Amino acid sequence: MDTVINILLWAAIGALPGFYVFFVKQYDTRLGVLIGAALGMLVGFGATAVGLIASPLSAIATIFGLIVIALLLLPENAYPDDQKAQQPRRLVSAIIGFLLLLFLVVGLTSILPADFPVSPALITLAVIVLFLIYIVPRGDFDNQQTNAQRISNLAYALTLPTVLIVTGIVIFPVIWNVIFSLRDISVGDLRDVELFDLRELTLDNFEAQGGFRFDAIPCETDDSGACVLDEDGNITYVNPRRYFDDYRGYRQTGAIDIGDTHYALGVRNPEFYPMLLRTFLYTLASSIAAIFFGLVAALVVRESFPGRSIFRGFLLFPYIAPVISVAFIWQVLLRQNGFVNGLLGTNTQFLSGNETVLGIALPLVMVILFQTWRYFPFAFLFLLARIQAIPDDIYEAAKVDGATPIQRLLYITLPQLRGVFGTLFLLRFIWTFNKFDDVYLLTGPIEQTKVIPVQIFESLFTEGNVGEASAVAVVMAAILAVTLLIYFRYFLVDEA
Repeated sequence: MDTVINILLWAAIGALPGFYVFFVKQYDTRLGVLIGAALGMLVGFGATAVGLIASPLSAIATIFGLIVIALLLLPENAYPDDQKAQQPRRLVSAIIGFLLLLFLVVGLTSILPADFPVSPALITLAVIVLFLIYIVPRGDFDNQQTNAQRISNLAYALTLPTVLIVTGIVIFPVIWNVIFSLRDISVGDLRDVELFDLRELTLDNFEAQGGFRFDAIPCETDDSGACVLDEDGNITYVNPRRYFDDYRGYRQTGAIDIGDTHYALGVRNPEFYPMLLRTFLYTLASSIAAIFFGLVAALVVRESFPGRSIFRGFLLFPYIAPVISVAFIWQVLLRQNGFVNGLLGTNTQFLSGNETVLGIALPLVMVILFQTWRYFPFAFLFLLARIQAIPDDIYEAAKVDGATPIQRLLYITLPQLRGVFGTLFLLRFIWTFNKFDDVYLLTGPIEQTKVIPVQIFESLFTEGNVGEASAVAVVMAAILAVTLLIYFRYFLVDEA
């Protein structure tokens, strides 16, 4: 499998300069992609495998040079009329170019001193670029195409770098993470791991975190076969660990009666589902509160008043301040002998206690407040920009019709902000759901504020279990993907 991936990777590496060289010199880009891919597999994979090419960079320089030389060997119909009669000249130029490339790739390393500051492969690339510019003639493929085809080629040329960057820094790591989530691997195994070794794939990492089961449990019986009752007169049921041979690793966390049957709920990790619920609660509350207070701040500074510019700048402080600094300040303010307890005359453990506010752990409430305070300026900027874009004529007409300020807010301002609300909520939901540093810096790794990113951190860096950390990350990505799907399907607002 690794060999197949290696071949495909070198084909892609060769196809990229093939496309751009043929595009810049106005030749058929599809032919350039095929030639580049073939040279990539031949030189990048084949020549490096047998030791003819010293390094990957030298292989890339060789592929690039051979693509340039291939331009000089195309059939006559690929050239403009004034170049078709110059085939002997092109052949001589191709031979000279090949010899030059051979000298640069093979002989340059023996000429340059060992401590030469520039890599021979980079010098090779520079010479090939000059050769391409001044020796290779320009084609006329653009003149043979329709305007739509030329625009299509230009679109590919402009978007291809972005596609490659996204593939390299987003798609490939996601594939890597999914493969790791299906393997039993620890931090110590990373040095020797083969990424695309698809043997021994398992779902144990997902099972260890989110595994659950419903099992029908019989009652304890006495010698007569009747169900045993406890002191309160309730039926006593068999322990699932004694009744099921495959119950190892599960913990009974609850039971439910469905009809006449008693079911025991067993889970592998009792903290996993409360953690998911806690993450959703914290993310929703923080996102909605940040947007709400951002709207309030935008409405306050919408009208002109003395010192408005200074006040606007002051509102941005929580967002631009370093997170480690503001988290430390909050810790100082909220500790037991801190300013808040001194002001209230209490001795509350805001960041580590078990006190609850409406059934929610107090440290989690503090994290939600911290997130709200820190990120409401982001919503404030978006909403203020959109509010200022609403024409004043609409408000003037509403005043003439007798609309009160509340009515103008409800029927003019808020409807105009629907699209911004949707975008803000989506961005804040994604970013808050992925947030690790804010939570960890404020409260540390305590159970009351353990959210999915904190669980990933602990699995990877505390327990050294790469497989389980990757599995939780895949679950987080799946949740965000479903959220995006729901948003774009049902809540996306198209503004005229």
